[in-house]
Amino acid sequence: MRKILRYRALRRLIRELAQKKPSPQAMHIDINGYDVVEVTFTEEQANMVIKRADIKGLDAIKKGKKGPIVTLNPMQLNRVGFLGQVAFYIYAFADFKKGLELIKIGYQPDITDVIFRDYHIDIKTRSKPWHDTLMVPEWQFKKKLHDFYVGCRLMRENQYVIQIWGYATREELEDINPSDEWGYDLTRAIPFERLHPIIELRDLPSKLKSSAG
Repeated sequence: MRKILRYRALRRLIRELAQKKPSPQAMHIDINGYDVVEVTFTEEQANMVIKRADIKGLDAIKKGKKGPIVTLNPMQLNRVGFLGQVAFYIYAFADFKKGLELIKIGYQPDITDVIFRDYHIDIKTRSKPWHDTLMVPEWQFKKKLHDFYVGCRLMRENQYVIQIWGYATREELEDINPSDEWGYDLTRAIPFERLHPIIELRDLPSKLKSSAG
């Protein structure tokens, strides 16, 4: 089974390279037969993301942004979340600068993290290297109607590294019963190893074209 998975991962990687030159910061690695993308930030890039994330986080606190508190360090969680968003942008578009610009200075309503081929994508980044589950709080799932949910995790901070494991569709998460067993409020969760390989997003037609067809 692992040989089959590795062959499929290699075939997908070859197709990706033929379509677009990827960023050298985003590398495909094999983890127990799963195709995972690992994005490495330079120190300067990480500092730029963290600086903007902190400014935006403080703006949100001042504006009284609503939502349950799930961490004793919300600023750190905010940093991790934005590092995951920019990492996905580096992978999908090979463009750190535009990914950084997604972190708008000044408080604004949070509609979606990334728009890719007209799909709204929510990037969920876990904060520890042993975290292995994509988790979506139920209040967010009901409030924001994303098309896809991408599961990532922060691997280290000495030189910031984000792993992108894959994605789940909204329909797939709808089939999962929310639970509070994680120690938070109700949450929908799916293991990273059950996610679709992230590279398969590149095979999807534009959402607008799919709707028209």
